[in-house]
Amino acid sequence: MVYNFHYVRVDLINSMVLKRTFPAPLTVLMIVIVIAATLTWLLPAGKFNTLSYKNGNSFIIETKNGEVLLPFTQKAADSLGIRINLESFKNGDIRKPVPIPGTYHRLEQNLQSIINILQSPLRGIYEAIEIILFLLMIGSFINIFSASGAIEKGIVRLSYKMKGRETWLIRFTGSSDWHTGKRYCKCLFKWNGNHEYY
Repeated sequence: MVYNFHYVRVDLINSMVLKRTFPAPLTVLMIVIVIAATLTWLLPAGKFNTLSYKNGNSFIIETKNGEVLLPFTQKAADSLGIRINLESFKNGDIRKPVPIPGTYHRLEQNLQSIINILQSPLRGIYEAIEIILFLLMIGSFINIFSASGAIEKGIVRLSYKMKGRETWLIRFTGSSDWHTGKRYCKCLFKWNGNHEYY
């Protein structure tokens, strides 16, 4: 038996060449966190006064000194430089506070240290634990069903039963996925009755 060592050496050299790959998602997240923490030292902190509409007949202006009430009129909105129709507030098209032009003011810097950078992933997990557990449960559920073949067998059996009405099958499976996602979003965010989720 004759070995060709030349080809073996070329393959070995080719396998040792490092290939460039995109960093892992956690690496990208940590880079973004470090950049954001660095920017807290470089950029000045500031905020605009905001205008929001609550149920009733008044605007609420949030300033650094507190809240100010204004009548819910087009004249009041125009005087602040906000050229938005009042119907947009009433219909719930605008749910978030609107920044008022020309009211920018500086705030105290919230400088982030190395300890804050290291604590930020733990804080993020703590604040989003419901979503994380939900995704883990859904992922394990789908993994079990995929491994057992139950989903494929169910769809095959349903397609045999609905032979000749395949378009209805596609509509049913698509709408059931849409309704499941919609139901999850409503459970995830609490509805406060003011056309806002919080």
